[in-house]
Amino acid sequence: MFQFTILEAMDGVFHEMFADPSWMAWRALCAAAFGLPMTPEMLEVYRTCTGRQDAPTTPVKELFLICGRRAGKSRILALIAVYFAIARDYAAYLGPGELAVIPVVASDTDQAKVIFRYILGMLDSVPGLSSAKSNETQDSVIVNGQVKIEIHAASYRGLRGSSYPLCVVDELAHLRTSDYSANPDREIVKAIRGGLLNIPGSMLWGGSTPYAEMGVLWDMHKRHYGQDNSRTLIWKSPSWAMNPTLDPSEIKEAYDQDPEGAASELGAEFRSGLAAFVSREVVEACVEPGCYERAPALSAGKRYMAFLDAAGGSGSDSMVVCVSHMEDGIPVIDAIRERKPQFRPSDVVAEFADLLHTYGVRSAQSDKWGGSWVIEAFAQHKITVTPSAKPKSDLYREALPMLNQGACALLDHPRTIAQLCSLERRTARGGRDSIDHPPGAGSHDDCANATVGALLMPASVRKPIVISDATLERIRTMPRRPASTPFRPRLGFNAR
Repeated sequence: MFQFTILEAMDGVFHEMFADPSWMAWRALCAAAFGLPMTPEMLEVYRTCTGRQDAPTTPVKELFLICGRRAGKSRILALIAVYFAIARDYAAYLGPGELAVIPVVASDTDQAKVIFRYILGMLDSVPGLSSAKSNETQDSVIVNGQVKIEIHAASYRGLRGSSYPLCVVDELAHLRTSDYSANPDREIVKAIRGGLLNIPGSMLWGGSTPYAEMGVLWDMHKRHYGQDNSRTLIWKSPSWAMNPTLDPSEIKEAYDQDPEGAASELGAEFRSGLAAFVSREVVEACVEPGCYERAPALSAGKRYMAFLDAAGGSGSDSMVVCVSHMEDGIPVIDAIRERKPQFRPSDVVAEFADLLHTYGVRSAQSDKWGGSWVIEAFAQHKITVTPSAKPKSDLYREALPMLNQGACALLDHPRTIAQLCSLERRTARGGRDSIDHPPGAGSHDDCANATVGALLMPASVRKPIVISDATLERIRTMPRRPASTPFRPRLGFNAR
């Protein structure tokens, strides 16, 4: 199949890059991935990092690297991409004019370019490979006229349609944190697997530092780690085991400063205190497909309420308002309006106030951002705003049973759905949970916060009618009118 083995490539074509003994653990991984013979030293590393006993004798179908940072996985993923591009002929599996595509996938194109630059560096370092390049751009390069290596942001739609001899996915554990599109990691991996079907011997390689105990990487680890007969190989190892050149004092300092973070970032351990707040299936079951906004029905006697997630317009947060009402005992979301930065806060306040007046809303709740500014700004438009007494973690926690039971009606609003699905539950050492969006500049929960606040408002205003014992006694002893007496309602004191 291949003109030479991956170990021969490391010893020959790329000898200068991988000759150092510190790459021994990676050589063991490459030998295991392609079913090559191992030395006793390599076999020991293999057993330690995979939980398996028997070395594979045939190539694996999928390989997931769960390694700490600075372990060297980006360079190895680049090596595998170049190896598949130069060591095999794909002409028999391609149609006229078709190229075999090796996608390098990451959460965004900037991250994918890290591996892509390694790929270009490897090709440029060998004269014979440098001349094999053509059509090089910032995002792709063609090798030997038949293989195109290109970077991809994580999108399952963008990964359909091509034939893949190999797909490389970087930081798989972090793909699902994006809230800007409905691209769950499972859909991305499903799209990749479809592209691998056309070419025999194709492989999926994923490398990542671990994160929470959820998502594709965690599922693959649970199902395949330590399973000798599986064609999916899970390789799990701390940074220092894969890269012995790391300074032990720096590792110790990282653990002293943040034990939990270092255990994940360097020790390759999943964070047990993290879990998904709610599944996509649960959220989508509450959504009415194709319903993007519900018109006000004030004539039907509906009472509408609103919740605001305020923002200043110059940062990274959006300003969001969400309108809801109660119908047949179920809270219903009627409208969601989001304004992303940059914006003039006064303009957005006026726009949101107009929307609230349309629904007959004269009072609303908000998060505590902005303090008195939010209250005063909406007061100018005759909207009374009251800060919510509960932090957003409590709002999320109280809304969860409603979501799980399908006892609410959401709009078909992709940003809200994605943000709800990306929320994480973190358990602190004291045992109390906090619920928030994932860390990182690209993660937000503005729409989700306004939505759960609006869901809880209708239920909060439905206060039970309490009748005192004295009132009950007065009702019991009231004189009864004769049956023949016509009934006349008792009017208020201002009635004429």
